Amino acid sequence: MNRGLRSVGIFLVIVVVITLIRLHSHHPSGPTTTVSPASTSTTITSSTTSTSTSTSTSTVPSTSTTVAVVACTATQLQGTFALGTGSAGTVTGTLSFHNSGATCALKGSTTWSGETASKTPVTLSTTTAGLVQLTVAAGQSAGVSLTWSDIPQGTQVCPSVKVLNVSVGSTGPLSTTLTYPITPCDGAHLTIGAWR
Repeated sequence: MNRGLRSVGIFLVIVVVITLIRLHSHHPSGPTTTVSPASTSTTITSSTTSTSTSTSTSTVPSTSTTVAVVACTATQLQGTFALGTGSAGTVTGTLSFHNSGATCALKGSTTWSGETASKTPVTLSTTTAGLVQLTVAAGQSAGVSLTWSDIPQGTQVCPSVKVLNVSVGSTGPLSTTLTYPITPCDGAHLTIGAWR
C-alpha cells in the first residue's frame, strides 16, 4: 500500500513538472521590452539680428571770448582839422584823429581846451553830444564836428585859437595844430557833435 501511494505521488510530481515545462515554453520568461519609435521634434528658431546705427551729433558750446580793447594813447592818434563852410556867422569844422597803431577805444567824457599861436591857454566853453563810446580800428580814423560863431557880441574880443586839445576818458590830451586859427566868439563857445 505504501509503495502504491509513493508511485502515485511520483507520478503527480512528474505531471506537474511537465505541465510547468509546457507553460514556460509558450510564455517566454524575462522582461518584456516594448520599443516605440522615438519621436524627434526639432524646433528651428530663426533669429534676425537688426543692427541699428545711431549717429549722435554732439554740439560743442561755442565759447565767446570778449577781448577788452585798450584805450587809445595820445601817441597813436594824429589829429587833423578841416574847416567847413559858414553862414550867418556860424562856422563848422571837422576834427579827425587817425589811428596809426593797434585797434583801441575812445571812451568817456571829453575835456576841451585851446591855445593861441604863442601857446597862451584859451578856456573854451563847450556843448557836447554826450559820452564817447567808440572803437578805432588800426588804420582808421575817429572824427567829430565842431560848430561856433565868429560874430563878436558888443565889445567882446573873440580869441584866436591855433591849437585844440581834447582828452577822451583816459586818452589824452590829443593836440592838434590848426592850419588857420579859429575865432570862437560868444565866450569862446564850441558846439561839439557825436564822435563817429
